[in-house]
Amino acid sequence: MLSFSTSNQQAGSPAPRPCYWAQAQVVKNKECTRNFQCQSCPFDRALRKQAAMNATRKTKGGTRLKDRIETWQDRLRQLPVLQRPCIHTMRGEITFRPCTENYVCAECNFHQYFQDIYSVYTVLSPVDLLECRGFHIPQGYYLHPGHSWVKLESEDTVRIGLDEFALKILGPLDAIDIPVLGKRLSQDQPGFILHRGQHSVAVLAPLSGVITDVQTELGEDPAPALDDPYGRGWLVRVKASDLRRELPRLILGVESADFLGQSVNRVFSLLEEEYGPLAADGGDLAPDLAGQLPEMGWERLADAVLRP
Repeated sequence: MLSFSTSNQQAGSPAPRPCYWAQAQVVKNKECTRNFQCQSCPFDRALRKQAAMNATRKTKGGTRLKDRIETWQDRLRQLPVLQRPCIHTMRGEITFRPCTENYVCAECNFHQYFQDIYSVYTVLSPVDLLECRGFHIPQGYYLHPGHSWVKLESEDTVRIGLDEFALKILGPLDAIDIPVLGKRLSQDQPGFILHRGQHSVAVLAPLSGVITDVQTELGEDPAPALDDPYGRGWLVRVKASDLRRELPRLILGVESADFLGQSVNRVFSLLEEEYGPLAADGGDLAPDLAGQLPEMGWERLADAVLRP
């Protein structure tokens, strides 16, 4: 029988937790390895697809396990209302709290309140970084080939900024044109414009969605973004419109180091074209390359960095 303890569970445990599907007893013994960011989870996509197929069958149920799969929300809706666990309980973020909104989180005032508080906490929390050829790679962030990044905050809300590589190589920037609240971004289309002196270049948006928050002060003075590009350096917060389709196109995990290495090599190749093979001596790329090597040209460098 499906049940969920309403005892005072421990919140915030660092240990891996069962995924939503396992907690709802749709499947057994499945741990979440993606911090409950289901949009990027192939296991979640496969089960949702099977659940949708089962929902359209004229004859419900069946002898095979997969024929009895339903969404984890539908399984939990079979419980009495006060025994249905809130998703924040399931994630281990809070002690037991019942879901009284039928798992329609968009209509839940507590969910909105929690996301507002939690998003501030995540921005201020230290980011785990790996170093690769003189630059840092944020763990748990999605990278776009045009050197912007995406950090998931909830089921459909993300933060977006520029990575350290772009900020160091193309900086110091004079200004960034950041779209206003309510503006829609489209993946792989121009989203932001970087300015340095008389030059400007567009940065492609990593995801599609509507902008819900903007750090306008970074547009006027981008320098602080370089000090903390993956924390306080975010540019916009976006309500994403198609995460399940667009996230797999981005770069995550071990692929990030390969991607950054290729970006560094591309700039070294540009240096060799302009200054000969001795220019690429195997060291790290210095910040403000265009300022130190004006003959190369900022727009040419920006094109190499942002248009791989």
